[in-house]
Amino acid sequence: MIQRLLQQRFCRRSHLLAAFAALSLSLLGDHVRPTSAAAASGDAGTVAVLTWDGGSRGATDFSGTVSVGAAEAITSLTNDGGLFQMMNAGTVSGNVVVNLTSDLTGETGTHSLNQLNEVGAGNYTIWFQASGGQRLITGSNANALINLTGADRVTFSGLAFGPFGLTIRNTGAGATIRFANDSSNNSILNCIVEGGTTNIGSAVILVDQGLPAGSGNDNISISNSRVRDRSDGPGVPANLVLVSSLTGAQRNSGLSIADTELFNFLNTAIYNNNGEFSNISRNTIYQTTVRNSGIFAILLAGNAGTNTISRNVIRDQATDQLFVGIYLLNNSGVANVERNRVFNVEHTGGSNVFAAMQIAGLDPNASIIATNNMFSIVPTTPTLLTAYGVLDGRLAGGLTFHHNSVHVGGTSAGNNSWAYFRESGANSSVSLVNNIFFNSRTGSNHFAIGDHSSRGGSWSSNFNLYIGNGVDPELFFDLDGTAMTFDSWKSAPPAQDVSSIASLSGVGPFNVSNMFFSGNDLHLNANGNNPAINAGTNAGITVDIDGHLRPFNGVPDVGADEVQSEPTAGEVSLSGRIATAEGRGIRNVMVTISGGSLAVPRSALTNAFGYFSFQGLEAGETYLVSVSSKRFVFDVPAIVVSPGEDAVGIDFVGMPR
Repeated sequence: MIQRLLQQRFCRRSHLLAAFAALSLSLLGDHVRPTSAAAASGDAGTVAVLTWDGGSRGATDFSGTVSVGAAEAITSLTNDGGLFQMMNAGTVSGNVVVNLTSDLTGETGTHSLNQLNEVGAGNYTIWFQASGGQRLITGSNANALINLTGADRVTFSGLAFGPFGLTIRNTGAGATIRFANDSSNNSILNCIVEGGTTNIGSAVILVDQGLPAGSGNDNISISNSRVRDRSDGPGVPANLVLVSSLTGAQRNSGLSIADTELFNFLNTAIYNNNGEFSNISRNTIYQTTVRNSGIFAILLAGNAGTNTISRNVIRDQATDQLFVGIYLLNNSGVANVERNRVFNVEHTGGSNVFAAMQIAGLDPNASIIATNNMFSIVPTTPTLLTAYGVLDGRLAGGLTFHHNSVHVGGTSAGNNSWAYFRESGANSSVSLVNNIFFNSRTGSNHFAIGDHSSRGGSWSSNFNLYIGNGVDPELFFDLDGTAMTFDSWKSAPPAQDVSSIASLSGVGPFNVSNMFFSGNDLHLNANGNNPAINAGTNAGITVDIDGHLRPFNGVPDVGADEVQSEPTAGEVSLSGRIATAEGRGIRNVMVTISGGSLAVPRSALTNAFGYFSFQGLEAGETYLVSVSSKRFVFDVPAIVVSPGEDAVGIDFVGMPR
């Protein structure tokens, strides 16, 4: 089934088909699915602590506090004689707080937690938390270590001894946590969840199929957590979070993944298949080493309803195979893609396709609204890479693409690239307004924009900034396979881009260093003559990627960033240098600043002399400045700064690995 879909969506790209097939030939048939967060009922201090009255109600009735640990009457969760088996056989007459008083290192996953037999008012909550210190739940199971099969309103919390006061790890071949059989309103809060399952149909956190006649595993929440590979030894999972629903009317609904780090995976970080009404927001997705597999950071396939992908940071991805940052495949309903960043993406060899965002679909009622995103594909090594900022392969549906900044850069060993590309056969609608499509890549034809649809469907574009270059330099527009000038592009029916601006890359102010903080940080440089500032039109978008009001002075800027062309009294800068112990500047070190008033982290690469800077920070706020490099290590990799005025001398010393 997935092969047919891929053939429809990727058209004639056989290398893409092979890569995606390696990702998950079974998933669209085996289906997984997400749910929105059942918010935990507050932290441990707000939970009413009752007593477990083993005397009057019998040892199998649960209400109040229960202790599980090596020195307790109950020594495990999932083993024979453990809490799950006891709760399945007993009753629950009130909210239950499970205090984990020691590490649980011998879990077998033998018993699932089923739908509980509640007496009294019902709708009780089950809250698992560390007690007496940070705790670890670990063991081995080939299916799932913690398996919720019909259990509702369950929270695993690391808040009591946070951050990340509870770690859950499966050292076996299965999922670490699995939700199945209509398990709903369950949460993972402030936990570290680790696993190494390479089963393409499983994941570290698996939201599996619901009951055939049921409602689905609804309202599953993962928040303020880390989902990752095993930290205790080898084991990198195929997928970190996988949601798989049954086809037809029954879908897993309301998945929420928020404020969570997801890192080290072989195929997907978040894969929501056939779900509905999901919210994926403010997450950071990255790798700590190079992969030799096709990478999809966020993949939504066959989803219905309104789904939101907002303020996520996808960074530090390197592979010699396929890479897609955000992939929307055959969805219906509305997908809101807003204020996300994709950057620091490396291609390590071969002839593959990279896309910061890819969309494909057949549903004429499907609508994608993408605003205030920053997409950068700027590999540093020349390869036979076919690079796209946005690859649009929809045969139907609508795309509203407003106030986005897209940059494709690096050096090609022969293949073309596009900042935005619409594939042949499209009969969709497209609206492109107030975007930057910047292609600074060299070595072949590198187009700002391409449309191979023969103008199928409807097309509207204006107030965009197009920058590119070609073998014939001025021919950086691509219409149905013909490279052309901007004037020819504008006059091709229908008339378009009357108020847009275009220039050859590197000419005058149309260069990366003049326009942006860096090739991977597409915040606008307010110093000098930036052609993106005050060049837009009012498209009804009132904030930028950082949450700043748009427009600042009556005329909006083009792209995702709305700069304050007149710095406010509370605006400061931060700068520093990264060098060796001998004082030699280190170039191309990634410097990231987060916290304070920033809605999303900002990143910049050091220049040839090791210097970096960040502008437009709010005075008096507290920021974390961190550095990372594949070539150097740092004794002090992060510094906390609270600048009351311009901060200089934020320096780091690197040592070769």
